[in-house]
Amino acid sequence: MLLDLGEQVVVTSHRTTRVPAFLSGAVVDQLDTTDARAFLDIGKRRPITGVVHLAASPFDTPDPVAYLRAESTALLDALDAPRGVGRPTVRGGELDRGARGALSRG
Repeated sequence: MLLDLGEQVVVTSHRTTRVPAFLSGAVVDQLDTTDARAFLDIGKRRPITGVVHLAASPFDTPDPVAYLRAESTALLDALDAPRGVGRPTVRGGELDRGARGALSRG
């Protein structure tokens, strides 16, 4: 884990800023990942060297298109946020796109 390697980690959470025990030492900022400006503002407040995107919302909406739109927007914001500071890492589902840009089974 990044914390174990001595990295400074900022965790974002949509609803809470409570830090789980396994993330002690991490900073938690509240963030709506579909708000691009809020995503980029984190980089103005904290030094960012990379982004690891793990977020996914539960599918709890009657409109699947609205759900996919929100999830796509959140992913695009995560991919856009680290411009100039490194590559993002996206993790989720069966395929992962890591720091080298290669797809691999997760």
